[in-house]
Amino acid sequence: FHNVSFVLREFLHRLALQAPLEQPTDVAVTLDGTVYAVDLRRRVVQFDATGRIAREWTLPVGTSRGGSHLAVWNNLLAVTNPDENSLRFLDLMAGVVRGFAPPAQPPFALYVPVGVAAGPDGRLYVLDSDGGRVAIVTLRP
Repeated sequence: FHNVSFVLREFLHRLALQAPLEQPTDVAVTLDGTVYAVDLRRRVVQFDATGRIAREWTLPVGTSRGGSHLAVWNNLLAVTNPDENSLRFLDLMAGVVRGFAPPAQPPFALYVPVGVAAGPDGRLYVLDSDGGRVAIVTLRP
């Protein structure tokens, strides 16, 4: 084993105007080091460099199957909602939440999307739990 040293920095409510985190379910970090979290207050929060909550966006989040999960994808933050079988996207440049409702019929429907990850190929991979598959989302050119 090699000696490994690290600095632990806490990301939490520190005298910010926003309410403290309540049972956060996931975290995502952009390439520039900006940290985002989703919690059971039905919101996504952005932390500043000191670990304080700097911004928040209200949106429906899931509470079942481990709650909502996050992934940074291009200039978007993908947010799963297993309770509503949906994805939402926070546009990181505009600060706007956009909905994504795939058609309700297979093969496009999502059935309890729980995990989400951005691939090196530019696509978004969504673990569709009750669908028993990984769904792939691409951006239109």
